[in-house]
Amino acid sequence: MEFDYTVVLTAIIAGLTYALSGYLKTVGEKWDWLKFFTTVVIGIVTGAVVAYSDWELDMAYNFIISLGAIAIVENILKAIWRKIVKA
Repeated sequence: MEFDYTVVLTAIIAGLTYALSGYLKTVGEKWDWLKFFTTVVIGIVTGAVVAYSDWELDMAYNFIISLGAIAIVENILKAIWRKIVKA
């Protein structure tokens, strides 16, 4: 099976679009970089799973969510952010 990078690129664009549109629809919402990057990373991971497994998008997304990926990604990003800020 050949890895399809266009699926991952599409997932990155979709994650960026989803994250940005979520902030733009809500008036006065404070920008949250952690939430933004979490959304983008989940999109990237979902795209990679779709490309690697040849699953449908909803199946791959449900798989990622069932793994607890949002909490894991948030924790990793928080740890990275703390290391950068305290460095």
